[in-house]
Amino acid sequence: MSVSYGLSLKSTRMTDVINCLDAGSGNAYLQICTANYALVLVTIQLQKPSWTLSTASGNAILYMNGTPLSEEHADNTGQAAAARFLDSDGVPWITNLVVGVGSGDVQLNSLGIVQNQIVTITSATIQHSP
Repeated sequence: MSVSYGLSLKSTRMTDVINCLDAGSGNAYLQICTANYALVLVTIQLQKPSWTLSTASGNAILYMNGTPLSEEHADNTGQAAAARFLDSDGVPWITNLVVGVGSGDVQLNSLGIVQNQIVTITSATIQHSP
């Protein structure tokens, strides 16, 4: 049998995630990378607060604020395969996110990224485990 958490605890834990990302004096940011974080393709600054918590579905889900978000220049060329969210001090708080077009934790306008192109995050959600 798998572990289950009550909604109140899920909400508290997910609120802690938001607080960790937004605690610094600057804004948190998202890095889109190639496989195994070998190369950072683009870094996008988030709004502050960076996320909104919803429990309407009976689960704790974070929705990234301000989507779609764009960065006008990708730093490098490559295939987007991984994403991570870092606080303003560069501490990674959420890693190993699935990147996709139309699906995934972080959804992009394209997985093939070319240096200096505009990269758009169409949405990002993080759901607490059951």
